[in-house]
Amino acid sequence: MPKQEEFDIDESYIQEYKGHYVARQIPWALRKEIIERYTQYNHQTGQVLSINHTAIQAEFVLASLKQPASKPITLEKLLSRDIDTCVPPELAELLEKKVNSVINLSVEERKNS
Repeated sequence: MPKQEEFDIDESYIQEYKGHYVARQIPWALRKEIIERYTQYNHQTGQVLSINHTAIQAEFVLASLKQPASKPITLEKLLSRDIDTCVPPELAELLEKKVNSVINLSVEERKNS
């Protein structure tokens, strides 16, 4: 059985995010696909040129998270730089922590994602 963690978010964040959530493991292939999508390589040497760590982590959260029916967490809200439209920073950090513990990211992988 895949590892998962259930948790509830109350109205201490924004009412819109209140509900029951489940952070679940994601398949290895999906994890690699997400990393590849946001990593640029030198085609000659294979050396990493750039990595969008924030986008990778946001995709991990979205891929892992089973949300309430209203699906209040979106990639756009996770990546938003507008404080009025983004997922509250404290909530984003909580989601990141829950997801990382379930998908078993090593310390080294967390640095690189």
